[in-house]
Amino acid sequence: MRLRTEICDPTGLSLLGRVPMYMSPGNHDVKRCSDLCFYPQGLGLWQLLFPPLNGPILPPIDCVPVRGDESARKQLISEVGDRFPQGMNYWFRDASALFICLDSNSYVNPEDSRFYDWLEDVLRMFHGDDAVRWRIVFTHKYSFGTGDKAHVTQERMRYVMPLLQDYGVHLILAAHTHNYQRSYPVIFKPDGEIIREPNKMGTKPVIKRMPGSIELDKKWNGDDPASSPRGIVHLVTGAGGDRLYSTKQEVKPETFKIVEDVHSFTMLDITPSQLRVQQIDLNGHALDHFVLSAPVVIDTACEE
Repeated sequence: MRLRTEICDPTGLSLLGRVPMYMSPGNHDVKRCSDLCFYPQGLGLWQLLFPPLNGPILPPIDCVPVRGDESARKQLISEVGDRFPQGMNYWFRDASALFICLDSNSYVNPEDSRFYDWLEDVLRMFHGDDAVRWRIVFTHKYSFGTGDKAHVTQERMRYVMPLLQDYGVHLILAAHTHNYQRSYPVIFKPDGEIIREPNKMGTKPVIKRMPGSIELDKKWNGDDPASSPRGIVHLVTGAGGDRLYSTKQEVKPETFKIVEDVHSFTMLDITPSQLRVQQIDLNGHALDHFVLSAPVVIDTACEE
């Protein structure tokens, strides 16, 4: 990911200049920051950071109008072009791991064949490649987890869960809710009629409810490196800095662990043989940890 240092605010620039940053846009990156009068550095993900341009080719849309200073608006549009707002679906490889970024904002429709086919092509490209040991997806809104009324589980991306499961994705990282959560390994099987709703950030209705069955592997807890999880582990890693959220409601059955009273970050230690995950708090203490060293169950249909 390329950083435009010539127009960056110096705050945080030292870290950005030394550490590769791969980001997934959230709702605040788009809706609240599109008025450049109130947020002069709004839409910074598109202004300052340029991800790999290997995502799906989707048609330009004007569902997120850019308001504010006319010169700043024209400069933004001229610089980012068709990448705004849909250009934040991409993938990259780092040593033995494949990372896929999925933009979960509602202007991206997982039912769109161009998006779905692109995702399947990427997964198929590395399927059976022994050098790519790990498959990790990161996005903003979570598909499985516990939230309050304002941060409910988004079911839209459940549409692609069978695809991710079939190709052996190991881990999905999300945020949105300001706490930490780890799920049991999940296998989702769609079943029933999809319920759609009007799209505030696009022209076509989007998925509101994706009915189906949820199978949880409660025998696996991540302590035994030799054990193999049946399903994908989902993390909500939103406890990094803003005020923390308390769910104040019943914890969802798929949630294995939730920590909502201390700020923390997620650290991945990746080798060809193991994927170690730790959740570290402000004092350097591990709030949670687990190890993956055996393959996730893969549907045999992908091995044909």
